[in-house]
Amino acid sequence: MDCGEGVLACGSISDIVWSPAGGYRLSSHWKIVSGITFANWFVTFGIVSKDGEPRLTAAGAPEVRLFAVHRDQLRIENTGNVSGMRATGSNDVVVADAFIPAMLVSSVDFPSRIDRPLYRGFLPALAFPGCAAVVLGVARATIDEAASVAVDKAAVAGGRLCIPAALST
Repeated sequence: MDCGEGVLACGSISDIVWSPAGGYRLSSHWKIVSGITFANWFVTFGIVSKDGEPRLTAAGAPEVRLFAVHRDQLRIENTGNVSGMRATGSNDVVVADAFIPAMLVSSVDFPSRIDRPLYRGFLPALAFPGCAAVVLGVARATIDEAASVAVDKAAVAGGRLCIPAALST
């Protein structure tokens, strides 16, 4: 497995995972994961189980972990034909009984080692940057399409829209 830098796609919380020695077993199906077509790493949350039940933390909440899953441990189902999702690389992801080594798993409920605002995490912030990139791409494509259509449209009062040469490329 190549653990070098790569493109990430983020998913929502998964079904319950369990913890064998040295890592975790993960199985789930995520719907519409933006950017997965281009990603070589998939990052998702999972609830750890013990004897088929969620393992609880000292606070009594289910133990949630963040998992980094390499592309060779997942299957992409081509479901990205949804209106408005063209070119986002959004498809379903299926992971079937993949072993995720402990070095690729992180606890999300421990305080940060550096107690400064930059290091105090808001968990959804791990996924938002990937989603924001998709939204920005859709917005850019919308502007480009509107500009290309506007050139050939007649104005309500007659005549044509004047677009500066710098914007018509």
